[in-house]
Amino acid sequence: EMTMEEIKEEKGLSLSDLFHIIRKHLFAIIVSIVVCTGLGLGYSMFLNPVSYQASSNVYVLYSGNNSNSSSSEAINYGRLGPKTFADALNSDSKIWSKIEKKALANNELLPENERVDIPSYHVIGKGLKAKYDSDLTSLLFSFSYTSSNKDLVAPIMNATLDVLQDITNKSSIAGVEKDAFNYFTLSILGDIVEDDISETSTSKKKIVILALAVGVVIGAAYTLIYELLDQRITSRNTIEEICDLKIIGLIPELADPRSKGGKK
Repeated sequence: EMTMEEIKEEKGLSLSDLFHIIRKHLFAIIVSIVVCTGLGLGYSMFLNPVSYQASSNVYVLYSGNNSNSSSSEAINYGRLGPKTFADALNSDSKIWSKIEKKALANNELLPENERVDIPSYHVIGKGLKAKYDSDLTSLLFSFSYTSSNKDLVAPIMNATLDVLQDITNKSSIAGVEKDAFNYFTLSILGDIVEDDISETSTSKKKIVILALAVGVVIGAAYTLIYELLDQRITSRNTIEEICDLKIIGLIPELADPRSKGGKK
């Protein structure tokens, strides 16, 4: 004899069966969607963390002293500068450490009531993001710093600008060996001030849409699991196929005429 699951697997699930299943569990699906969407809406309105960010654009100019190089060759070599500096800000912990030390030094110069707690260089590195033209057709790169503490953004950004200038000036110090950074000079627009800082947060619309999708998935998963675990026989065709018998009639449910309320 075939079980109900085997019969379903053999026959497959028709659109009519799917519609019937969805209709049977429609209330649970709607509840799942409403609850998840409500949670997403509440999170986006009350718990969505706000971060603060500032960015700066920096031009990188090749300052090599090779007199045999043509200007076009210098420009082509100079286009590697934005990549060099952006990669360093994104991944070089030594640069992050220099930024931390510079920020601490700058902090000591401020009045005590204006000082902020400078985080470790690992935390600074996580907040720094730099980018450049991947086709290397531009001499410009940009970097930004994001933090949940608004008071930290300007000090870290300005410390980063100071460090970038410091590491390109080593070539002017007698006895210091040049590295990749010393062949470039930077053109910096200026320090970051409070007006340059903007608020950033996850889009409320994206959060609600994601919560709605999660609600649909949970509702669908509940329906699927319920149907897979349901061992009850609910259709005439299933009985006929399991028992290999033909049903010739059904006894309908009738109201009891002796009952005032028409109880069946």
